[in-house]
Amino acid sequence: MIAASDLAVVAIAWGASYWLSFHSGLFPTRTANSEPYAVLAVAMLALWHLVLRQRGLYEPRRGRSALTESRVLVECAALSTLGVAAATFFWKRADVSRAFLIGFFLLSASGLCAFRGVLRAVLREVRRRGFNMRRVLIIGSGTLAGAVWERLRDHPESGFQVVGFVGPLRFGSWPEVPAVL
Repeated sequence: MIAASDLAVVAIAWGASYWLSFHSGLFPTRTANSEPYAVLAVAMLALWHLVLRQRGLYEPRRGRSALTESRVLVECAALSTLGVAAATFFWKRADVSRAFLIGFFLLSASGLCAFRGVLRAVLREVRRRGFNMRRVLIIGSGTLAGAVWERLRDHPESGFQVVGFVGPLRFGSWPEVPAVL
């Protein structure tokens, strides 16, 4: 579902860049033949899917920061846009505007970062309400184990629910989490 949503955002960015470049009147450009842009759109979506998957953006990573994810998304946008630009260099029928490619890069990168930010906020709220949780068992019983437990307890939006500890309880009594020996 996230992959399809990402590709929808990228396709919208492609269409918006085309409209801005050739039909909005904001930029003094010549009229473009839409056929190469339509053909490239199909190849571009396949390329995007491969790049996003290869960069691990469809792997579950609850601990990844929003900044790290945004950086990877911008890198994916740069790689994919350069891939499209390279394809147009070798495909002589495709005379693609540089302004279009710059607009596409900016719109796709910002669109994906915004979409993923909204998705992150929704998931944070869902997890805060106790849904979509991963149960974890903390191995150890020292000060570090206690600090990990407190951090996870204080941040339910992370999506981790501590179900217990493995080892003797030496760091105090925390009645809401059982010890598993």
